[in-house]
Amino acid sequence: MNGVDPNGLRKRTGIMAGSLENNSNRPVIVTNMDDEMSAYVAPGAKSPEGQDWDFVTTPDCKVTKMGGIFTTTVNSDGSVTPGVKGRPANEGETNHVNEINKKNNCKCSKIK
Repeated sequence: MNGVDPNGLRKRTGIMAGSLENNSNRPVIVTNMDDEMSAYVAPGAKSPEGQDWDFVTTPDCKVTKMGGIFTTTVNSDGSVTPGVKGRPANEGETNHVNEINKKNNCKCSKIK
């Protein structure tokens, strides 16, 4: 998100930590790259607190860099509104997120 951490992947705390609100009717996956953790976020729920979540994977398996400062939102139609500096994940990021999610038994094909 800056010259020191251009991809915004360094662990952040407080309001700078990545968080997500799922306003869709399907669960999504959040991924913490620093700690290699993944978690499902149920419809109408928020991401677990105490983690700096970096990416969200939607039921259609699209991966988005969440961005910091503001909460990332999965909208009712399943689209993602990321926080500041959020963007679609590149191929390398997507592959790494998929590996972490698989290791944690969180797979977008399981989201029903």
